[in-house]
Amino acid sequence: MSIRTRRNPYTGVNAHLNSLLRSVPCEWESFHAAHIVDLTRALNARLPSGYEARTERSLQIREVALSEDAAEARRQRPQPDGTGFEVEKRSAHSPISGTPPAALVLSVLETTDVDPEAFLSAVVIYQIQEDNLFGTPITRVELLSPANKPHGASYAQYREKRNAAQRSRMPLVEIDYLHQSPPVIKSLPSYSDRQPNAYPYTVIVSDPRPTLSEGVARLYLFGANALVPLIDIPLVGDDVFTVFDLGAVYNTTYPQTLTCVRVADYSALPLNFERYAPEAQALLRASMATFSEMYSAHQLE
Repeated sequence: MSIRTRRNPYTGVNAHLNSLLRSVPCEWESFHAAHIVDLTRALNARLPSGYEARTERSLQIREVALSEDAAEARRQRPQPDGTGFEVEKRSAHSPISGTPPAALVLSVLETTDVDPEAFLSAVVIYQIQEDNLFGTPITRVELLSPANKPHGASYAQYREKRNAAQRSRMPLVEIDYLHQSPPVIKSLPSYSDRQPNAYPYTVIVSDPRPTLSEGVARLYLFGANALVPLIDIPLVGDDVFTVFDLGAVYNTTYPQTLTCVRVADYSALPLNFERYAPEAQALLRASMATFSEMYSAHQLE
């Protein structure tokens, strides 16, 4: 008997949903986009006066597998015309007198060959003031994606952007529901590598103020079928947005991932079940037995 439901039957992160999102192409990006929008709306519903959240471009690059046609089109796209500027190709040790070799100055952005559409989305919280109607960005919220975690194709880029964000002294919230890859903080035990005292899910709230050496990172660690924690989000100065309910937002996004809701069968083990630690596997098996009882009693719709 198959068991399917539009309501998240798990207490916290849905193991069946997570496995499908990692296994079906493009499904993680669909969930990511929906969850970021839901996070933005939930924050705006509860942020104190003078703050607002917006959905913006992430620090993370999406992982895109190009078709042969798309790859060829990218290779064939027009290249910059080198005649647009002159650079004197003369050695610094040239015996010819005259002006020194020319130096062309560009912004780093102009030297980066990354399509803006390749970025994921994130939430940025702004402080709004009377003399600044569009506000000042003060806190960033990122939902980590597989490609941007260690061993992922875009991890190196994300690591550099993450470091730059912290050097700018902007608080950063990183939501990590991805138990199959190592954490972005190297000192944390890795659940994917079966290290002792590791947790599958993490929320990292980094506040690099007043300096990186004096700043504090608060880590919220939680396990399979455990409640998603209430978190505190730093704002301007000593302002803190307390007890933000990530679990409620997760359960808002879940029913919107219609493909996975339609496909996930809670009478069977999640895909890649072996990627969970033995104690988590026992919890998930017990949960599925409970789901079956609830479904038979029409308590799970």
